[in-house]
Amino acid sequence: MGINLDTFSDYVLSLDARANNTDLADFVAGSVASLSNVLGFDAAWYGWAHLQPERTVIHTNATLNLPESYFDTWTQMAHEDLLVDRMRKDPNQVAIYNRRDAQQTEGMADLSDRFAIPSMATAMNQCDGRTASFFLSVYRGAGTASGWTVEERALLRCAIRHIAAGARRSAAADLTSQDETSAAILVSEDNAVIAGRSGLVSRFGSLWARGGGDVLPRWLADFAREPGEHVLPDRSLVIKCTPFPTETGLRLNKVSLRVMQNFDFLSHREKQVARELAAGRSHKQVAQQLGISPATVRNQTQSIYAKLAVDNRADLTRQVISAGAL
Repeated sequence: MGINLDTFSDYVLSLDARANNTDLADFVAGSVASLSNVLGFDAAWYGWAHLQPERTVIHTNATLNLPESYFDTWTQMAHEDLLVDRMRKDPNQVAIYNRRDAQQTEGMADLSDRFAIPSMATAMNQCDGRTASFFLSVYRGAGTASGWTVEERALLRCAIRHIAAGARRSAAADLTSQDETSAAILVSEDNAVIAGRSGLVSRFGSLWARGGGDVLPRWLADFAREPGEHVLPDRSLVIKCTPFPTETGLRLNKVSLRVMQNFDFLSHREKQVARELAAGRSHKQVAQQLGISPATVRNQTQSIYAKLAVDNRADLTRQVISAGAL
């Protein structure tokens, strides 16, 4: 199909606007869906992957207009994927496949027939030194199947670069912190960093293994798999892991790191009392809220003040806020 360059230009401009108003997962899903109307494809598969010499590692992925079984089916025939073979030879190209081509594999033909996608094109935003690069495979069904023109391939490459850059910008709103003692990243379930690595390394670079690329160090990966907050006194760090909410299919976790503070040395109950006091409640109100006696609240308040080295409610509140607990 012929491509209207003005339409494509409008599409690229829309990515800039969308990146400032949506999270990473929704941004990528919306961008791929919009691109289908511009380039003319019926379905797509996208995510972050690593092309290794002997195998392809899919860190996280989602689809457009394909059934849930697509990824499992591809996984079973991945070693026969002609598009992957072509990408390995030249990661910067747009690899294409057509069911009518002379070169076929049994797995490739079955994938094409099973999901009614006879015409395919794949590209990746390959980044040197990274083990998680954004990829996009687009598919045309029987009704629209045709070869991919040189112009279409060039625009697909351009679109992928813009989507990858926009994904980083959209993630920044969730990850950027003005506090120089904290940082956050988005990681896949196999602990590859999808977004936020530069901010984390700039603040906690001494904890990052040299040559570790964008894979979490082993000690950090162990905690990233467990939702919740983890206090590491030996490293003077607090790590918090939360599943990144998305309905797109991309499976991500948000991992936040911050320097350990006095507040982190409080017991669980003391933290509860400190939060209530910092919120402006009286001892009696705190007691009612937590179901304990006012005398217990007063005793714990003394312990809290001593551990935080404060002597008034205003300083207590500042420390609670600084710890991100209010």
